[in-house]
Amino acid sequence: MNLSTFTLTQSEEVIDLFTNVFSDSEGAEEGKLIGELASDLIKMTPKEGLYGFVAVNKENDKTKVISSVFFSRLLFEKNGFKQSGLETDIEAFILAPMAVSTEQQGKGVGQKLIKFGI
Repeated sequence: MNLSTFTLTQSEEVIDLFTNVFSDSEGAEEGKLIGELASDLIKMTPKEGLYGFVAVNKENDKTKVISSVFFSRLLFEKNGFKQSGLETDIEAFILAPMAVSTEQQGKGVGQKLIKFGI
């Protein structure tokens, strides 16, 4: 298993991972929603507002993304919170979303990826 920073060339595979994992656990409708969330985050979030990481396995000379995690910027102001691009009092990153392929769950892949990303 190789841990690395997410690249835009992995977008389709990562979106499919989120869709498939959440379809397996929560049903096709929820999987579609989470896949769309991942797609929107990747496409619409400014580079400085999203940090992504992936775990990749090599199988028969092909690589396969088996896990992905994103840390999304969250900006707080005195009267609540707002999205990226505004000056704020507090800046933080939340871990969301995250997926580990159904076949790899329970093997510590997610924990290793989170630690790598932090």
